[in-house]
Amino acid sequence: ALAIGVSCLAGGNNSVALTSGPKDKITLCVDLSGSMSMNFFNISRAQAAKQAMDKIILASNSRETQYGLVSFTHEAYQVHPMGHPYAHFLTTQFQPTGGTNMYYGLQKTLAQDPTRVIVLSDGETPMQDSCLELARNSFVPKRIKIDTIAIGEAYDRFLQDLSELTGGHFQRASNPEEL
Repeated sequence: ALAIGVSCLAGGNNSVALTSGPKDKITLCVDLSGSMSMNFFNISRAQAAKQAMDKIILASNSRETQYGLVSFTHEAYQVHPMGHPYAHFLTTQFQPTGGTNMYYGLQKTLAQDPTRVIVLSDGETPMQDSCLELARNSFVPKRIKIDTIAIGEAYDRFLQDLSELTGGHFQRASNPEEL
């Protein structure tokens, strides 16, 4: 098993190590709503999510692990399909705008048929109960784990519940040193 990304997101005693098999298909689901434009220690939360995403991809020492990228605002977008060359992820630019609907983002990740999902968000989203229901009814039966990374001081209880429900990991990034 190889260690991926989230283990390098937090330092010290708060580190979370995720492992994945070399053939895993991981969808990064990134919140690009207006709240992600808020300041996070001289960068935006969206820029912090981008830095975290880059670390996740670069920490994967297996090029057999496939990645896909979905972003969500009030709608969801497939930015990069599953298996897209990882170098393209590193040049992706994030521009936060509009409302938030993580539910649509989670729905869009299912279309990529991942084995694991990593959500990078501040957790400020309506329809939290619908997100949890979608995870319970669609992710759990397929054994798709959702790992969540809470950026900033927002709604980490919801993000923690989402990851625990699917057997994933939760990580809070309260400052840049934890990215």
